[in-house]
Amino acid sequence: LLFPVTLDLPGTDSHWVASCLPRLTALGFSLEPFGESTYRVHSVPALLAERDYAAALMDIFDVLRTPGVDDPSDVSLQDIPQVLDRLLTVMACHGAIRAHQRLQEAEIHALMRDLSRAARPFTCPHGRPVLLNVALSEIEKKFLRR
Repeated sequence: LLFPVTLDLPGTDSHWVASCLPRLTALGFSLEPFGESTYRVHSVPALLAERDYAAALMDIFDVLRTPGVDDPSDVSLQDIPQVLDRLLTVMACHGAIRAHQRLQEAEIHALMRDLSRAARPFTCPHGRPVLLNVALSEIEKKFLRR
């Protein structure tokens, strides 16, 4: 970030947040304590640079509050991929292009190219459809062109 942003986390245990800082750093966040329940955010993942990274960060804290995630010694090697998957899903969701967001033509082409290469191109990480197949007959019906 060009200018650090302060983020207030009322009701959050500062020791617990401090224990999360290395994991947040690994995800691309840079935070430092700036008072009792306030933190200074110096950097965010590029995926979230133009998005509501504060909301994404709060969602990531919710994921990190999952039982077994608070204490790294409680997380088995089998749990790590699921936790990481949930964290990345939250980040991807908050980094998504929203309705009415204007894109340049080159961005649209890049988005379609990336979508065509995705392992699951038909749904978002939450399972909602990204593409719909509408039969020509259905379109003609809607426009009274039978």
